[in-house]
Amino acid sequence: MQIFHAGNKAIPELVPNYDVISASASSVKSGDFMKRVVQSREMTENEIQETIRAFGDVTKRAIKAGFDGVELHGAHGFLLQNFFSPLFNQRNDRWGGDLEGRMRFPLAVLQEVKNVVYEYATKPFAIGYRISPEESVTGGLRIEDTYKLLDRLISSGISYIHTSLVSINDSYPVESPNGPRTIELILNHIAGRVPVIAAGKIRTPSQAQEAISASLPLVAIGKGLVINPEWVTLAESGKSHEIQTALNPQRVPELTIPDKLWDQIQASKGTGWFPLMD
Repeated sequence: MQIFHAGNKAIPELVPNYDVISASASSVKSGDFMKRVVQSREMTENEIQETIRAFGDVTKRAIKAGFDGVELHGAHGFLLQNFFSPLFNQRNDRWGGDLEGRMRFPLAVLQEVKNVVYEYATKPFAIGYRISPEESVTGGLRIEDTYKLLDRLISSGISYIHTSLVSINDSYPVESPNGPRTIELILNHIAGRVPVIAAGKIRTPSQAQEAISASLPLVAIGKGLVINPEWVTLAESGKSHEIQTALNPQRVPELTIPDKLWDQIQASKGTGWFPLMD
C-alpha cells in the first residue's frame, strides 16, 4: 500500500482551512492536473513530529488490515521530496540546510515505519521507497544527491526502491542528456543491493521488454492498466496489437473509471498528464 503526504502538491480544497504545508513556504502548481498556483507555508517542529507519527499510524493500520507492505512515496514533489529537495527545502534548522539535514525527515519517517513494523507485524512486511531521481527545474534535486539518499535507505533496511521517471526508456539526467539513461545509472549505483522497480510511460509489452532488457527486475504499469485493465492477459496471449496507448472516452463507462479520476483526466487535457484519444 502506497502512503504519502502531498506537501506543496496538496489540493487546497481537501486540506482543512486550505492550509497547505511543506518543508518551506513555496508557490507551485499542485499537480499535472492542477493549473493554478498553490501557496504553502513552512511546517513547524510540532507538525513535523506529528507527520512522522502519522506515517507510523497509517503503517499500523495497514498491518492490521492485512497488507503485505507499504511504499513510502518520496517522489513527484510530495512532502518527502519537498524536504529532500535543495530547491523546496530552504530551512535553516536541523530539517534542512546541507544534504544530511535534507535527508533527515525522510529517514525519520522510514525509522518510524520500521519501528511500527517491528512492534506490530506478525509476518514479513515490506517497506519500499519511491523516488524521483531529479527535478528538472533550475536549482532542483540532482541525481548525485539521490545516490546518497539511496545509500542511506539501503543501509537502513529498505525492502526495495521504486524509481519514477517521465519515461523509463528515454529519461536522461538533467545535466548529462547524452550519457547513460537515468535508470541505468540508478541500477548501476544500487548494484543489486535491493530490488528496483521503475515506472514511466510503459504502455506496451515491447516497451516493458525494452526496460527489462536494461537489467531492470520489475516495471510498474499505471496509466496503461487504466486504459487496458486486460493488459496482462493481452500481453500473455500474444495480442499486444489490441492494447491501446490512449484512453478512448467512449470506453470510460465499461472501464469503470471512478468519476473523480475521470474528472481529473478531462481537466488535464492538453497537459500531457494522461493520454486521451481525440
